[in-house]
Amino acid sequence: MRVADCMRSASRGRLSGMQMQTTVVIDAEDSRLDVFRALADRDGRRQLEATMIVAEGANVVARMLTSRHVATRVVGDAPAIAALVDRGLAGEFGPGVLDRVELLVVDSDMLADVVGFTVNQRIVGVGERAAPWTAHDVLLGARRVLLLEGLNDHVNLGVIFRTAHALGVDAVLLDRRCADPLYRRCVRTSMGWALHQPWAWVEDTVTAMADLRAEGFVVLATTPDDDAADVTDIPVGRRSRFAIALGAEGPGLSREALAIADRRVTIPMHSEVDSLNVAVAAGIIVHALRPRA
Repeated sequence: MRVADCMRSASRGRLSGMQMQTTVVIDAEDSRLDVFRALADRDGRRQLEATMIVAEGANVVARMLTSRHVATRVVGDAPAIAALVDRGLAGEFGPGVLDRVELLVVDSDMLADVVGFTVNQRIVGVGERAAPWTAHDVLLGARRVLLLEGLNDHVNLGVIFRTAHALGVDAVLLDRRCADPLYRRCVRTSMGWALHQPWAWVEDTVTAMADLRAEGFVVLATTPDDDAADVTDIPVGRRSRFAIALGAEGPGLSREALAIADRRVTIPMHSEVDSLNVAVAAGIIVHALRPRA
């Protein structure tokens, strides 16, 4: 009963009187771990990531609990679950949120064996995906929008979502060639902010650009081309509405997208470097076009 003893020591009685479904799991074959066991199998992991939220690490799990998605089960070692309970008792997740989540306590070695890798901060959670937003939903009242074309790298996408949330981007639109921002790796790289940032799919970039222009946005296409306007020279007024289009690493935006944009913008660079990582570029451009007071 080493895990049970550890749980009692770590929680110091903090679980008493709570309605949370906290269970110490001794058997690695326990069926309640099956959803996490899918992470150890490539096909199972892909199916799980495509249909549910998978959150790794204490802060990412916490952001799943505070998002519009519905957390259902969290597994971790005793100290990690006790720390999560402490955050719940402090009111971080809202009334009754942890009461609706099944909390499973396992030995940290067992956790690694079940999921097939060493879990960040020894805690991982799963949840049900909320209904997707539409472009109409996320554009209501928006002033700063990112439009992403063909970004299929989950790490870059996760960094962009984290940056977008940090810098006050109102919405992110993704064409159908982009990676899924709710996949595990993107959620982890975004530090869970992909679960909070408003976003929606669009069928194609060119049509989305035309729709954004009709909604009153100035559509800016990013490019490393020397003849593009310096992004810091773009006038930003109190009521400015910008849609900033970014393409994937390497190919960048399509010629069709570059042609239909209102302006092409670039980040001037010194030395022989001809371009920046797309996630880095997104942060610089969004900051340059931030709303003025």
